[in-house]
Amino acid sequence: MNQFAHASVRPPILSQATSKLSKLIMTCYRWVGFSVLIAVLLGLVSYIGLNVLYLFNRGWLAPAIVSPTDARVLDLSSRAAQERWLREKLEGERAELEARAKRAHRVIGVEKNYQAALRDSVAADAQNRQAGLSQLYALNQQYRRAKQEIEAPSEAFAAVSKERSEQQLSAQLIDQDTMTARSRELAQIAQSKLSLRERQVELGARVSTMSQELAALQSLSANFGLGPGQKPLTYSALGVVHEYSQSVLTMNSAEDDVTSSERGIAALDRAAEHYDNLLKTLENAPLVRAASEKLTLAFVPYENLHNVSPGATLYGCKYQVIWCARAGKVRAVLEGEVVAKHALYGTDLRGQFVEIDVEDGQAMKLPVLHANRPPLFF
Repeated sequence: MNQFAHASVRPPILSQATSKLSKLIMTCYRWVGFSVLIAVLLGLVSYIGLNVLYLFNRGWLAPAIVSPTDARVLDLSSRAAQERWLREKLEGERAELEARAKRAHRVIGVEKNYQAALRDSVAADAQNRQAGLSQLYALNQQYRRAKQEIEAPSEAFAAVSKERSEQQLSAQLIDQDTMTARSRELAQIAQSKLSLRERQVELGARVSTMSQELAALQSLSANFGLGPGQKPLTYSALGVVHEYSQSVLTMNSAEDDVTSSERGIAALDRAAEHYDNLLKTLENAPLVRAASEKLTLAFVPYENLHNVSPGATLYGCKYQVIWCARAGKVRAVLEGEVVAKHALYGTDLRGQFVEIDVEDGQAMKLPVLHANRPPLFF
């Protein structure tokens, strides 16, 4: 026993067990290392394969369910409502311009009628003044003849009566009272002579005034304008010219209002057409349609769009590119550009939405669908 206690070698059974355990541990370590290496290689191959597949595959599309509560739907819906309100505002502005143009047309009609009536009134007044002036000329001629017929005998009678009265007073055939009475009669004759001359002056003034008024009316009948340096013939004619000029200015202002209103209406029509096209685009946009109904859509990048057409069969793969099965078909390609993330890289891509019919509801949970055929044919 003592000789074995001090020996440096172990018992044979313990040594064999330790050796087997060491071999088992080494074997497990090698298999674990090999498995990890295989997993890493499979992951690397899968990653490279997916990148190569998405680099050359032009048939993938990303499914998306758009609901009315989606932020993009709410944003586009509010924008469509705002554009619709602006369109209705244009209608109100157009109605105001139309009303303004109608008022201006009425003002133009009233002013034209007033100007025509003013010209007709001036022409009729000129004719009446012409007739009155002719009568006044005739009356003036008659008055001159009557004045001459009255003044000549009166002057002769006054001279003879004065001379006779002085002779009779010198011969004391009449007294001073009779002489005073006869002088009073002679004064009355002189006063009547002055009255005749005064009436003649008044009649001449009336003729001159009426002639001037007639000339002014005739000038107005020919031209109502008052050119530079041209002086009106009478104050009343100046008033008529002023009224006519004010009417012309009012009519011109109304015509300017009509022109500006028509231009404004044309500009509003162009703007309304722009808003109509914009509203049509917004209302036909899939995201706006999603505000009233739930849409099943899929995002297609522009580079894949030529491979995705209405009626194309869709396939969904359980593991990205393998274990694929029919998932539905494309119903329609929707107008309007959208921006979405790349299914693999997460970068922004430009493209369009397509509306799809899904046969398997689980397919909408997949990151991508494939059009026309599975990516690896199985």
